[in-house]
Amino acid sequence: MPLIENLLTLHRVDTQVRALRSRVEAGERDLAREAKLLGVLQRQEQELAMQIRQFDATVKNLELEIQGIQERVDRLRNDLNSSQNDKQYKAILAELKTLEGKKGELETRAVTELERSEQVKARLAEVGGQLAERKKIHDVVKAQLEERKAECGGRLAELEAERNQAARGIPDKERKVFERVLDTCEGEAMSEVEEISRRHREYACGACRMELPFGSVSMLASDSNAMVQCKTCGRILFLTEETREVLVKK
Repeated sequence: MPLIENLLTLHRVDTQVRALRSRVEAGERDLAREAKLLGVLQRQEQELAMQIRQFDATVKNLELEIQGIQERVDRLRNDLNSSQNDKQYKAILAELKTLEGKKGELETRAVTELERSEQVKARLAEVGGQLAERKKIHDVVKAQLEERKAECGGRLAELEAERNQAARGIPDKERKVFERVLDTCEGEAMSEVEEISRRHREYACGACRMELPFGSVSMLASDSNAMVQCKTCGRILFLTEETREVLVKK
């Protein structure tokens, strides 16, 4: 089989392989995106839960401190009733006033911390709802990917075997050029030669639309084993049978 026909066969199979791979890769990208979003929500949930624990610990410490002050206040009130002189009485009153002020400050702080804790708990519940929904979406996308892999797996293996078989019919030098152009042109390695003006011998690359030297087109018509690349985009050129027949007759 002539080189150009082998290249076209390889290109056709490669296109199918890439199409199937792209379906699986698209599913993998979707799953990765969902996993990332899920991770963000999970981290938010963890951070909020940690904040709540910190608030609760702060409130507990404040309550213990308030309890200790209250116990001291109760003892001082007893002492106040049994005070022996005016000086002692005033000293106890002064300490009571100080303790009551500190107790009030601590109680205000405790209320503030409790309010902040309740706000974070509300946010945690909201994030929990979002997380549950995102998990559902993640599981659906994961199931779709597994289904897609199952659908494409067998056919992809067949096509890859066909591709390897087609590649074996092409000399190493030309095959390496083909593979390089595939990578450069995102899988579109072959380009049909388009006839612009038969009378004026004007032809162009079907991919980039740039005019081709007639000598290159003539070489393709006369030698089906010739590999000719577009000097502008680098794609490997080929002629349709109709165009070839016209050029050969000329």
